[in-house]
Amino acid sequence: MPVTMENISDDEQEPLFDPEDVESKTFEKDLSFRQRLQNFVGDKRNFKATLCYCGVFMVFGMSDEVLGPTLLELRCLSGQTITIMSLLFFVHDLCNVFGSTSGGILADRFNVNLLVTIALGISAVCIILIPLCRVFAAMLLLAGIYGACFGATDTFTTFHLLRTYGKQVSPYLQALHFSYGIGGFLSPLIARPFLRDKCEYIINYTTIVDEWPYANTSSGLDNTSSVFYSQEAVPRDINVRWAYWIVALAHLPVIFGLLWLRFTVKLEKIKGELNKQDLSVYGSQTITNAGYNHHIVALYLNGKSPWLRVFGEDQKPRVIVVTVLTSLILLLFDGLMATFGAYIYSYATRGAVHMKSDHAAYLNSLFW
Repeated sequence: MPVTMENISDDEQEPLFDPEDVESKTFEKDLSFRQRLQNFVGDKRNFKATLCYCGVFMVFGMSDEVLGPTLLELRCLSGQTITIMSLLFFVHDLCNVFGSTSGGILADRFNVNLLVTIALGISAVCIILIPLCRVFAAMLLLAGIYGACFGATDTFTTFHLLRTYGKQVSPYLQALHFSYGIGGFLSPLIARPFLRDKCEYIINYTTIVDEWPYANTSSGLDNTSSVFYSQEAVPRDINVRWAYWIVALAHLPVIFGLLWLRFTVKLEKIKGELNKQDLSVYGSQTITNAGYNHHIVALYLNGKSPWLRVFGEDQKPRVIVVTVLTSLILLLFDGLMATFGAYIYSYATRGAVHMKSDHAAYLNSLFW
């Protein structure tokens, strides 16, 4: 039976948080940068959590962008064409969408820190296994799994920061995506020492060399990547796996940091040192009090929005419009950015530019 505001007692209608505390935190007047920094560092629990989540985004930036500069090495390993290898990006991004969608459902039901830790561990395992696969279907599966992990983690961390900082969340979200950019910048630099300018195959005890950057044709990617090797073709051992393993190793400090954060919160919860607001942010509670939710909406709208005069207190149309517009912006901007960053290395080496592998890696890193 649904619970309404009429059949709830006054004690049960008490909101999860004190509305005055929420209002003062959400709509505090603009402070100087120094004061904000002091307040942020002074709150040790939120400071540690935000640093951990910045680390999460940095390692996901490294994981997400390691595919681009190593695509030709994976092609050498699987014996597929560039056109087929590009499916790695498609499957990875498609599963990213699925992970982002399902992440919002999971974040409202389970502990966010635990979910992020699990997603990070699964991503590390996938990163380790990808360069060990010689079957392209297995590469697709692993790329899709860790793409879904990144999409879900993006939702988890954003959800957590919104609950922690309220309307003052903007600089912390910027810090997350700045950390992702750092990871994208470091990833090609990590892969550069392990990249080659040619792919060597052994077919019937004969070594076949496929030169990458200095092809005889300058007509673009498709013509210079149309070599297909039969199942009897065995590629020589490649070293690019070390780049993937270094990226996977970078996951460990962040995983340990998240586990330590969860352990300290559990310890404080046992000691009874967590207040209601900290318990809702770091615990497994969800905000289900109707009076509190209405209070939050009223605080943000402040009774002055023209939206109220058009739609009244019904927020569903507003949520739908904002969600659709934001999704279109991300589709056009973030999608194009990720696609360009993924293909810039392959184009620089296999296209008309004919760059060496190390120069193309620097170009990829410079983009991020």
